[in-house]
Amino acid sequence: MTVALLAATSVRPLTVARERVILWFATIQLFSIIYLQKFALAGNSTPLSVPMLVLFGSIGLMLVGWRDVLTINPKRLVAYLAFIFFCLWSEAFTLGSPTSFLQLVMLYAMFTVCVEVSEKTYMTILNRFVMMMVLPALIIIEQFAYQKLTGRTDPLDLEAFFPPSLLLQGFNYSGHVPWNSPFIRPNGFFFLEPSVVSAFTACAAIIEMTYFRRIYLVLLLVLAMLIGMGGTGLTMLGIAAPFLLARERPITVILATATMVTMLCAALMLDLNLPVVSRANELGNESSSASERLLLPAQKLADYASDPRYFFMGEGAGAATPSNNSKSLEAGAKGLKSVYNSKAAVINPWPVVKLIQEYGFLSALTFMVFYLIAVAGNFNLPVKVGLSVIYLFTGGYLLNPIMVGLVVSMCTMWKIERRT
Repeated sequence: MTVALLAATSVRPLTVARERVILWFATIQLFSIIYLQKFALAGNSTPLSVPMLVLFGSIGLMLVGWRDVLTINPKRLVAYLAFIFFCLWSEAFTLGSPTSFLQLVMLYAMFTVCVEVSEKTYMTILNRFVMMMVLPALIIIEQFAYQKLTGRTDPLDLEAFFPPSLLLQGFNYSGHVPWNSPFIRPNGFFFLEPSVVSAFTACAAIIEMTYFRRIYLVLLLVLAMLIGMGGTGLTMLGIAAPFLLARERPITVILATATMVTMLCAALMLDLNLPVVSRANELGNESSSASERLLLPAQKLADYASDPRYFFMGEGAGAATPSNNSKSLEAGAKGLKSVYNSKAAVINPWPVVKLIQEYGFLSALTFMVFYLIAVAGNFNLPVKVGLSVIYLFTGGYLLNPIMVGLVVSMCTMWKIERRT
């Protein structure tokens, strides 16, 4: 009994200290990916995302000081090496952009890392993410209300305080609706663009509905998501809805469904500008954002998948990236042709489309296997499914450090240790 008591007293402080380190690690990552996501170093030529630097640096420190906290998942590592092998094979023949290839290698190396945590600690991590999203949600409401009440443009502008060399470029910081009006879609001040803050807010709302169920926070986050005018969050919420409703009693499901249908009918009768509906109406316009994010990538996917020239190799790293020197992204996409002179680059290629074009079909196939292995697990399933659909099929997120970081934070980083 004395031996058992000594063992318990020697293990418990180490366990408590380990959990405390994990909480600090998670808190730093969540804070940086939410509040520092606009910041980058090294200028426009090779921007280094500050949240990604924080993540790489903290992982390095953990490996040095707390090697028992971080682990490399063997299945993920094998899948990752297979994916990188086929990318290297393509690069050996095409000699694409070394910077783009290195970025791919570094970003997705994070998918192999796991942090084993207790269920209690995991709930604390998720709660901290939700609470960190309260301030951006309040800012979204303030941005919307101020502009609607005064008719003036948004007074909160992070870009006014920092030079472009310290900010990530190529993002739609200020989306005017319509383009010639002073009204700017709320971006939560800290976020790259409205679609990004919409995704983050949706993640927080779904987590709150899944685990904590604090009605005042659910209402706040959903309200911010709605008036933020971003279809990304509403799409995520719609995808997650079956998983959320499956946990409820039949009467709750009926009432929730009836409420959503009633609100949708009322909005359509009042001719309100619903983000998802407006996106659907844009699909017929080739120059619209919805077409660039949905139709064109789907068409390119069919083209590349049926072209044997793209089976073993692609056009080289960076071939699917529109020119940053163009007057507009659309002009850049029209001016950038493939090496086969038969296919133009897509402005917002899905990750699979970009991989096929740049590295070939086998690289894209091994990437999907790698991704599915990395996100496997029952915890936080509604967020995993909703965020994965957005990440894989609605935009050019393959090398977007913030969206990749969000997937890591919400879907791949944490391995839950169930204790009986």
